[in-house]
Amino acid sequence: GTCIAFNANADCLAAETILFPDGSTLEFQGIERGDAPSARTIVGGSGRYLGAIGTMAAVPSADLLLWTKTIEIVGAYLL
Repeated sequence: GTCIAFNANADCLAAETILFPDGSTLEFQGIERGDAPSARTIVGGSGRYLGAIGTMAAVPSADLLLWTKTIEIVGAYLL
């Protein structure tokens, strides 16, 4: 993915793709806070996740080295 910072706090516009072992993908976009939990929207998917809609919550660790990401898919064609 990419993250384009837009202020000194390292807040950025994030675009991310997750590629699954079967070749399916999920695409996300949203604002990532440099040091706080944030959410992204599913903006697309392919393969098993064609037509997916939902969100991803991203929560940083205290030292900001790791992010826990939780995906909630509320609709998809799920082939």
